[in-house]
Amino acid sequence: TLGVSMPIPVFNRNQGIIQATQALSHISMDQQRYNVSLREQQIQAGLIRLNALSSQYQQLQQHQLPLAKSIQQKTLEGFEVGKFSVTEVQQATREYQTIQFNQLQLLSQAWQLSLQMQAISLGLSGEFDMNDANYMDNSQLQLWQDTLSIPLMGTGE
Repeated sequence: TLGVSMPIPVFNRNQGIIQATQALSHISMDQQRYNVSLREQQIQAGLIRLNALSSQYQQLQQHQLPLAKSIQQKTLEGFEVGKFSVTEVQQATREYQTIQFNQLQLLSQAWQLSLQMQAISLGLSGEFDMNDANYMDNSQLQLWQDTLSIPLMGTGE
């Protein structure tokens, strides 16, 4: 008697591979949920910091800046009539300019934070700094290279 032996895959249904794939799928979903919640937490923290920067900016804009400008103007007027010295005018002007500089720094921080929050919301790294010289140099270099690659119109190129 001769017979042919063929394995029938009735008992081997690759259950181990299916379970491993399901486990990897669950781990991937858990990691994705963790990343989404982490991004949400980072955005919430950024919004809190942005609100704090906004209130500081409003304080400077509405109270400190007009007061410093008024003091500087009155000191200048007092100097013109001979009541104040040059150093007092310089000090008032320096204080006014310091408040203006602080206002610009707050705006810069707010823009930086806003860009970081936008990057995080898109799933990108928010770990760049616009004030970083390397970042600026690289972006300016890329802009220059892009500009050089634009064909000139009317030159036959």
